Amino acid sequence: MAGPNNPNFKGWASRRPIVYVRRFRASHPEQVAVQRVIAAAFRKGLLVRPSTCEDCGTVCKPDAHHDDYTRPLDVVWVCRRCHVQRDRIRQLREADRRPLSPYLTNEEAARYLRFTSIVSFQQWAKRQSLRPNTGGHALLWDKQYLDNAITTKAYPAKRGAR
Repeated sequence: MAGPNNPNFKGWASRRPIVYVRRFRASHPEQVAVQRVIAAAFRKGLLVRPSTCEDCGTVCKPDAHHDDYTRPLDVVWVCRRCHVQRDRIRQLREADRRPLSPYLTNEEAARYLRFTSIVSFQQWAKRQSLRPNTGGHALLWDKQYLDNAITTKAYPAKRGAR
């Protein structure tokens, strides 16, 4: 099935690629500026693309990976597979630096309150008539709500009691 008959059809996106290019350029100005510097360096002969990946040694046409966009000519030449892995690692590191969400899943709430299992946390919450907030597709617990429940409701004080 092709076109509108396909259940995964998202419109004629492939016929309007410039829309997506403009959207990327608007949302990633730092990356676009670095790409332009790299292209100019290629034209002037300041950079030469090697024929192998620096990480795995695969013979390919490697991508220019930047660990730091403030140094555009500091490039690591990696294949597409290694580039994706490096970007995932960077995203995970950036996620660790983000402020924590005030909302917790059942598992995170159980860890936050130092319960030994999710089930024991859920049983305790049910006995205390606590209800999670509904946020998006998952049931989420507000940290302040849990902190207030600890101070006002019966909370097992000993670690072994939970």
